[in-house]
Amino acid sequence: MKKFLSIFLSISLFLSILAMPLLEPLVAQAENSVSGNSIAEIIPGPPATIVVYRKSNVMGVYDANNQLLRACFVSTGKAGHETPLGVYQIYQHTDKGWYHPMVDGTYGRWCMRFKQGGYMIHSVCYANAGDAEPIPQEVADIGTSVSRGCVRLNVTDAEWLYNATSDGCSVIVIDY
Repeated sequence: MKKFLSIFLSISLFLSILAMPLLEPLVAQAENSVSGNSIAEIIPGPPATIVVYRKSNVMGVYDANNQLLRACFVSTGKAGHETPLGVYQIYQHTDKGWYHPMVDGTYGRWCMRFKQGGYMIHSVCYANAGDAEPIPQEVADIGTSVSRGCVRLNVTDAEWLYNATSDGCSVIVIDY
């Protein structure tokens, strides 16, 4: 299974690198939408852009020069609750690492809001606040479209992203 995931991630990274020229207009649009300044001027250091490849359930995190910093599998919205396509910005980091209540009664950690209406990037969910481990099925579902529109990450990826980003970081969701 690890070998399959390694090969799949390598292919996904290769495809994401090929897709970067297609993303340049979206990155430019995101940069221009922040008071006319570049993302690099507003966010000290990397990362500058988070790209969610919705169909692939992969996230790429890029610096201001479009260099890939990290890639990970994610879960995006299921049919009827699709993660919305578009260019956004993280506008709120919730309490650092604490258990944030979700609409279905579960709890996510390392939550970052990127679109009004409750859309967040966060860890896989926990059954109860304070649980040491996330719900096993949530972990197993990474790489599939099963959320209610949020972008779910493994806990270690969510913690890294939370600590590596600031409010104002661009989030681009594409159907790729």
